[in-house]
Amino acid sequence: MIRKLSLLVLATALTVSACGRQVTPDRAGVGPGGLNSGFIQIKFRTLAPLDYTNVTYVIAFNTTADAGTPYAKFGNTANNYLHYSYWIVVDANAAATLLPTIQQFVTPVSGSGQAGPKYAATLPGINPSQLILNPNSNGQGTEFTITMSRALFNGLITPSPAPTGTPSPTPSPTPVGTTPSPTPSGSPSPVPTSTPLYSNVWYWNFFTQTGGGTVDAFSTSASGANDTSYSYPLDVSKPFDVVQNANTPGITPASAQIVGAEFINAP
Repeated sequence: MIRKLSLLVLATALTVSACGRQVTPDRAGVGPGGLNSGFIQIKFRTLAPLDYTNVTYVIAFNTTADAGTPYAKFGNTANNYLHYSYWIVVDANAAATLLPTIQQFVTPVSGSGQAGPKYAATLPGINPSQLILNPNSNGQGTEFTITMSRALFNGLITPSPAPTGTPSPTPSPTPVGTTPSPTPSGSPSPVPTSTPLYSNVWYWNFFTQTGGGTVDAFSTSASGANDTSYSYPLDVSKPFDVVQNANTPGITPASAQIVGAEFINAP
């Protein structure tokens, strides 16, 4: 009788172990792709292996309630960086330090109370645990992945009134690709507020640059850097794993040709 009972227990244990993950509950606070709550993961894919020395890779976001995609064509002082809130820059410096640059687009307030032109300011003191770069996430050299705490987009730079009617911010606006990567510091990162300062709906775009000029942007119409029609907003208050494919043939070098994007989000 005891032997039969032992065999029954052993058979039950084998059946349970064969079920694999079904018998293991998900860890609390872990979302799609194994992300911790409050994080978003961004995958940037190119036609040929990434060339961090000669190509700059940029991810632009509009996190405000002012709906609109940050198109490459509008990413300059002439258009006052229309629909730009932040961009993330990955280049040779970022790949070497595994820490991308994040810049916030800030509108200063002049002494007269009127808003001045936007400028890009680098977020200081980013905790490396909140911004993680994998420069070769698919093992083929054609994809990098950024895993980022959404709290970094809580508006960490506060514009201050300029002393004169003509703002002179520091640093001055610089083209994508010429911005130095920040040096990781031991400073604690800002504590996220209970209510995020950003809108739940984010608009985004991918760019590539060589020699300071934009050569490709995310497009499904083969318009590349001139595309002003592509738009795919993301609701970061919800879990998702979204894959989008791009199509801009003939980009030179092929390491600058964008072919796809993937966003994984854990609310």
